[in-house]
Amino acid sequence: MTKYIFIFFIVIFFGCSSDEIIVEKSADYYFKFGMSEFQDENYFEAIENFKTVTLQFSVSKYGDSAQYYLGECYFARKEFLLAAYEYEMLKKTMSLSELLPLAQFKLAMCYYQLSPKHIIEQKYTYKAIDEFQIFLEYYPSHDSSKIATEKIRELILKLAKKELETGNTYLQLENYKSAIHYFKNVIEKFHDTPYVEDAQLGIVEAMINRKKFKEAKEELEFFFTKYPKSEKKERAESLEKSIDEKF
Repeated sequence: MTKYIFIFFIVIFFGCSSDEIIVEKSADYYFKFGMSEFQDENYFEAIENFKTVTLQFSVSKYGDSAQYYLGECYFARKEFLLAAYEYEMLKKTMSLSELLPLAQFKLAMCYYQLSPKHIIEQKYTYKAIDEFQIFLEYYPSHDSSKIATEKIRELILKLAKKELETGNTYLQLENYKSAIHYFKNVIEKFHDTPYVEDAQLGIVEAMINRKKFKEAKEELEFFFTKYPKSEKKERAESLEKSIDEKF
Protein backbone atom coordinates (compact mmCIF):
# COMPACT_ATOMS: atom_id res chain seq x y z
CA MET A 1 0.00 0.00 0.00
CA THR A 2 2.78 2.38 0.92
CA LYS A 3 4.42 1.60 -2.40
CA TYR A 4 1.35 2.70 -4.35
CA ILE A 5 0.96 5.90 -2.36
CA PHE A 6 4.61 6.77 -3.13
CA ILE A 7 4.06 6.15 -6.83
CA PHE A 8 0.91 8.30 -6.72
CA PHE A 9 2.79 11.29 -5.30
CA ILE A 10 5.56 10.87 -7.87
CA VAL A 11 3.02 10.97 -10.68
CA ILE A 12 1.36 14.05 -9.20
CA PHE A 13 4.72 15.82 -8.71
CA PHE A 14 6.07 15.21 -12.18
CA GLY A 15 2.68 15.84 -13.72
CA CYS A 16 2.63 19.31 -12.21
CA SER A 17 6.24 19.97 -13.14
CA SER A 18 5.71 19.03 -16.77
CA ASP A 19 2.70 21.35 -16.95
CA GLU A 20 4.82 24.25 -15.70
CA ILE A 21 7.53 23.51 -18.26
CA ILE A 22 5.07 23.38 -21.13
CA VAL A 23 3.43 26.71 -20.27
CA GLU A 24 5.88 29.22 -21.72
CA LYS A 25 5.06 32.92 -21.85
CA SER A 26 5.20 34.49 -25.30
CA ALA A 27 6.70 37.72 -26.67
CA ASP A 28 3.14 39.03 -26.83
CA TYR A 29 2.71 38.42 -23.10
CA TYR A 30 5.97 40.06 -22.02
CA PHE A 31 5.57 43.08 -24.29
CA LYS A 32 1.96 43.80 -23.36
CA PHE A 33 2.70 43.32 -19.69
CA GLY A 34 5.70 45.64 -20.07
CA MET A 35 3.51 48.29 -21.75
CA SER A 36 0.97 48.01 -18.96
CA GLU A 37 3.68 48.58 -16.38
CA PHE A 38 5.13 51.44 -18.45
CA GLN A 39 1.79 53.21 -18.63
CA ASP A 40 1.42 52.80 -14.87
CA GLU A 41 4.91 54.33 -14.48
CA ASN A 42 6.26 51.14 -12.96
CA TYR A 43 9.43 51.51 -15.00
CA PHE A 44 11.56 48.92 -13.23
CA GLU A 45 8.99 46.18 -13.90
CA ALA A 46 8.51 47.42 -17.46
CA ILE A 47 12.27 47.28 -18.09
CA GLU A 48 12.42 43.64 -16.95
CA ASN A 49 9.67 42.64 -19.37
CA PHE A 50 11.04 44.63 -22.32
CA LYS A 51 14.49 43.15 -21.70
CA THR A 52 12.99 39.67 -21.85
CA VAL A 53 11.54 40.47 -25.26
CA THR A 54 14.82 41.89 -26.60
CA LEU A 55 16.85 38.96 -25.29
CA GLN A 56 14.51 36.06 -26.06
CA PHE A 57 12.24 37.34 -28.82
CA SER A 58 14.31 39.97 -30.64
CA VAL A 59 13.17 38.76 -34.08
CA SER A 60 9.50 38.88 -33.12
CA LYS A 61 7.20 41.69 -34.20
CA TYR A 62 7.72 43.23 -30.75
CA GLY A 63 11.53 43.27 -30.88
CA ASP A 64 12.06 46.86 -32.04
CA SER A 65 9.20 48.23 -29.93
CA ALA A 66 10.58 46.59 -26.80
CA GLN A 67 14.02 48.03 -27.57
CA TYR A 68 12.55 51.50 -28.07
CA TYR A 69 10.53 51.36 -24.87
CA LEU A 70 13.59 50.32 -22.92
CA GLY A 71 14.94 53.72 -23.88
CA GLU A 72 11.64 55.35 -22.96
CA CYS A 73 11.70 53.77 -19.50
CA TYR A 74 15.17 55.06 -18.75
CA PHE A 75 14.28 58.46 -20.22
CA ALA A 76 11.25 58.68 -17.94
CA ARG A 77 13.52 57.80 -15.00
CA LYS A 78 15.90 60.60 -16.08
CA GLU A 79 18.68 58.07 -16.61
CA PHE A 80 19.64 59.70 -19.87
CA LEU A 81 22.92 57.89 -20.58
CA LEU A 82 21.18 54.53 -20.21
CA ALA A 83 18.32 55.75 -22.38
CA ALA A 84 20.81 56.94 -25.03
CA TYR A 85 22.41 53.49 -25.03
CA GLU A 86 19.07 51.78 -25.67
CA TYR A 87 18.12 54.14 -28.50
CA GLU A 88 21.57 53.57 -30.03
CA MET A 89 21.00 49.81 -29.81
CA LEU A 90 17.81 50.17 -31.80
CA LYS A 91 19.69 52.10 -34.48
CA LYS A 92 22.52 49.57 -34.62
CA THR A 93 20.57 46.30 -34.47
CA MET A 94 17.22 47.13 -36.09
CA SER A 95 18.05 49.42 -38.99
CA LEU A 96 14.77 48.71 -40.80
CA SER A 97 12.52 49.61 -37.87
CA GLU A 98 9.85 52.25 -38.36
CA LEU A 99 10.80 53.56 -34.91
CA LEU A 100 14.21 54.82 -36.09
CA PRO A 101 13.13 58.48 -36.49
CA LEU A 102 11.73 58.56 -32.97
CA ALA A 103 14.79 56.78 -31.60
CA GLN A 104 17.11 59.31 -33.28
CA PHE A 105 15.12 62.25 -31.94
CA LYS A 106 15.00 60.85 -28.41
CA LEU A 107 18.73 60.07 -28.59
CA ALA A 108 19.34 63.75 -29.29
CA MET A 109 16.98 64.68 -26.46
CA CYS A 110 19.01 62.52 -24.06
CA TYR A 111 22.12 64.58 -24.73
CA TYR A 112 20.04 67.76 -24.64
CA GLN A 113 18.92 66.83 -21.14
CA LEU A 114 22.53 66.10 -20.18
CA SER A 115 23.73 69.44 -21.54
CA PRO A 116 24.77 71.49 -18.47
CA LYS A 117 24.65 75.18 -17.72
CA HIS A 118 26.83 77.23 -20.01
CA ILE A 119 29.58 77.72 -17.41
CA ILE A 120 30.38 73.98 -17.33
CA GLU A 121 32.22 71.79 -19.87
CA GLN A 122 29.96 71.30 -22.87
CA LYS A 123 30.70 67.90 -24.45
CA TYR A 124 27.07 66.78 -24.17
CA THR A 125 25.93 70.04 -25.74
CA TYR A 126 28.05 69.34 -28.82
CA LYS A 127 26.81 65.73 -28.84
CA ALA A 128 23.19 66.88 -28.70
CA ILE A 129 23.72 69.28 -31.61
CA ASP A 130 25.30 66.49 -33.66
CA GLU A 131 22.41 64.10 -32.99
CA PHE A 132 19.75 66.71 -33.75
CA GLN A 133 21.53 67.52 -37.02
CA ILE A 134 21.58 63.82 -37.95
CA PHE A 135 17.86 63.70 -37.21
CA LEU A 136 17.17 66.69 -39.47
CA GLU A 137 19.38 65.29 -42.22
CA TYR A 138 17.60 61.94 -42.35
CA TYR A 139 14.08 63.00 -41.35
CA PRO A 140 13.62 66.64 -42.46
CA SER A 141 9.83 66.28 -42.77
CA HIS A 142 9.27 64.60 -39.42
CA ASP A 143 6.79 66.18 -36.99
CA SER A 144 9.62 66.87 -34.53
CA SER A 145 11.90 68.62 -37.04
CA LYS A 146 10.82 72.09 -35.87
CA ILE A 147 11.59 71.17 -32.26
CA ALA A 148 14.99 69.81 -33.30
CA THR A 149 15.80 73.08 -35.08
CA GLU A 150 14.79 75.09 -32.04
CA LYS A 151 16.90 72.90 -29.74
CA ILE A 152 19.96 73.33 -31.97
CA ARG A 153 19.53 77.10 -31.83
CA GLU A 154 19.17 77.04 -28.06
CA LEU A 155 22.30 74.91 -27.65
CA ILE A 156 24.34 77.10 -30.01
CA LEU A 157 23.37 80.17 -27.98
CA LYS A 158 24.53 78.38 -24.85
CA LEU A 159 27.92 77.63 -26.41
CA ALA A 160 28.30 81.19 -27.65
CA LYS A 161 27.47 82.57 -24.21
CA LYS A 162 30.04 80.29 -22.61
CA GLU A 163 32.76 81.46 -25.01
CA LEU A 164 31.88 85.12 -24.42
CA GLU A 165 31.89 84.77 -20.64
CA THR A 166 35.18 82.89 -20.76
CA GLY A 167 36.62 85.78 -22.75
CA ASN A 168 35.28 88.26 -20.20
CA THR A 169 36.82 86.24 -17.37
CA TYR A 170 40.23 86.35 -19.01
CA LEU A 171 39.74 90.07 -19.61
CA GLN A 172 39.19 90.61 -15.87
CA LEU A 173 42.23 88.45 -15.10
CA GLU A 174 44.27 90.68 -17.45
CA ASN A 175 45.10 87.68 -19.64
CA TYR A 176 44.36 89.65 -22.79
CA LYS A 177 45.68 87.19 -25.38
CA SER A 178 43.39 84.45 -24.07
CA ALA A 179 40.50 86.89 -23.89
CA ILE A 180 40.96 87.82 -27.56
CA HIS A 181 41.12 84.13 -28.48
CA TYR A 182 37.71 83.42 -26.94
CA PHE A 183 36.13 86.60 -28.30
CA LYS A 184 37.30 85.61 -31.79
CA ASN A 185 35.77 82.16 -31.26
CA VAL A 186 32.40 83.81 -30.69
CA ILE A 187 32.71 85.83 -33.89
CA GLU A 188 33.98 82.97 -36.06
CA LYS A 189 31.93 80.05 -34.73
CA PHE A 190 28.74 81.78 -33.61
CA HIS A 191 28.51 84.73 -35.98
CA ASP A 192 24.69 84.66 -36.11
CA THR A 193 24.17 84.97 -32.35
CA PRO A 194 23.47 88.14 -30.35
CA TYR A 195 26.79 87.75 -28.51
CA VAL A 196 28.92 88.82 -31.48
CA GLU A 197 28.76 92.55 -30.79
CA ASP A 198 29.95 92.10 -27.21
CA ALA A 199 32.75 89.85 -28.45
CA GLN A 200 33.84 92.46 -31.00
CA LEU A 201 34.00 95.15 -28.32
CA GLY A 202 35.77 92.71 -26.01
CA ILE A 203 38.55 92.43 -28.59
CA VAL A 204 38.80 96.22 -28.73
CA GLU A 205 39.05 96.47 -24.95
CA ALA A 206 41.69 93.72 -24.74
CA MET A 207 43.77 95.41 -27.46
CA ILE A 208 43.57 98.75 -25.66
CA ASN A 209 44.90 97.11 -22.52
CA ARG A 210 47.70 95.55 -24.56
CA LYS A 211 48.48 99.06 -25.86
CA LYS A 212 47.74 97.97 -29.42
CA PHE A 213 45.85 101.17 -30.13
CA LYS A 214 46.04 101.07 -33.92
CA GLU A 215 44.60 97.57 -34.07
CA ALA A 216 41.98 98.50 -31.48
CA LYS A 217 40.91 101.50 -33.57
CA GLU A 218 40.62 99.33 -36.70
CA GLU A 219 38.46 96.81 -34.83
CA LEU A 220 36.27 99.61 -33.52
CA GLU A 221 35.84 101.15 -36.98
CA PHE A 222 34.79 97.72 -38.23
CA PHE A 223 32.25 97.55 -35.39
CA PHE A 224 30.71 100.94 -36.27
CA THR A 225 30.52 99.95 -39.94
CA LYS A 226 28.94 96.57 -39.33
CA TYR A 227 26.63 97.55 -36.46
CA PRO A 228 25.61 101.19 -37.08
CA LYS A 229 22.44 100.84 -34.99
CA SER A 230 23.92 98.72 -32.25
CA GLU A 231 22.54 98.91 -28.72
CA LYS A 232 26.17 98.68 -27.61
CA LYS A 233 26.92 102.07 -29.19
CA GLU A 234 27.50 103.82 -25.85
CA ARG A 235 30.14 101.27 -24.83
CA ALA A 236 31.75 101.52 -28.27
CA GLU A 237 31.95 105.31 -28.02
CA SER A 238 33.50 105.04 -24.56
CA LEU A 239 36.18 102.71 -25.96
CA GLU A 240 36.74 105.12 -28.85
CA LYS A 241 37.31 107.95 -26.38
CA SER A 242 39.78 105.79 -24.49
CA ILE A 243 41.74 105.10 -27.69
CA ASP A 244 41.82 108.78 -28.63
CA GLU A 245 43.19 109.69 -25.20
CA LYS A 246 45.97 107.10 -25.33
CA PHE A 247 46.81 106.84 -29.01
